[in-house]
Amino acid sequence: MERSNTGVATVYQPSRAVFEASRCIECYDAPCVKACPARVDIPRFISKIKMGDFLAANQVVKERCAFPGVCGFVCPVEKLCVKSCCITEPLGAVPIHLLQRFVAVYEVEQGGVKTAPARSTGRKVGIVGAGPAGLAAASELAKKGHRVTVFEAKAEPGGMMAYSIPPYRLPRKILKAELDQVRRLGVEIKTRTPIKDGEFLQKGYDAVLISTGAWEPLSLEVPGRDLAGVLQGLAFLEKSSTENGKKKSPQIAGKRVAVVGGGDVAMDAAISAARSGAKRTHLIYRRSFEEMPAIRSEVSLA
Repeated sequence: MERSNTGVATVYQPSRAVFEASRCIECYDAPCVKACPARVDIPRFISKIKMGDFLAANQVVKERCAFPGVCGFVCPVEKLCVKSCCITEPLGAVPIHLLQRFVAVYEVEQGGVKTAPARSTGRKVGIVGAGPAGLAAASELAKKGHRVTVFEAKAEPGGMMAYSIPPYRLPRKILKAELDQVRRLGVEIKTRTPIKDGEFLQKGYDAVLISTGAWEPLSLEVPGRDLAGVLQGLAFLEKSSTENGKKKSPQIAGKRVAVVGGGDVAMDAAISAARSGAKRTHLIYRRSFEEMPAIRSEVSLA
């Protein structure tokens, strides 16, 4: 993953994007597509970049992915599409995620793409949870003409995208723009609206989707886990991600920090602690360095 000297993910200029896209041989039965959980038509979106039609390229991604920009910044491509790319020499695999990131940012900078509302079916759908699953479902339902209302307990929509992925990995401008695109489809998002009982189900919805996510953390079953200064990873990331860009955290600045774990949450927490002014950050993992499941580029950044 390409980054600036501050660790923030960078975005291609158009000329670089066209050059990188030109290296794609547009495989038949492409292995990158098979490796993509969303089954994005990668050769077709890259072919649009080759022709300089960057807005059309992002529309190809949107056919299968409600948040192309978010995925361009945070998808673990080293384990998926890029890993499966047939091109290896002399410049390595085609940087599919960087191309996806480029077209998503390009569309945002162009003010977005206007879409005509779908013909109404008269059906109403209620969705509990404004995370990526709930909002992706809301987008697809709205495209079919259903009236969709999403209920979110927190102050902002986005779920883990907003509350656990640090801003240095996912620029909030991109997230906000793609959330606004969901709203432009006609989806109503009600925040600070927790659903506490089944009464909600009796409000005249034709269908209800429960997409509340996995917010409950796993506790480290060791003595001292309840001591002052011991934080859960997701709780720390939520605080770090919503501090409005403050560089120093009084809870962390000038202190030695230990992070237990070797996955993506642990790596994000360790990097966020360092960026928040920790005197020294130690990441402690029970297995070997090679066995850490975190994305390799994040390990390198750490």
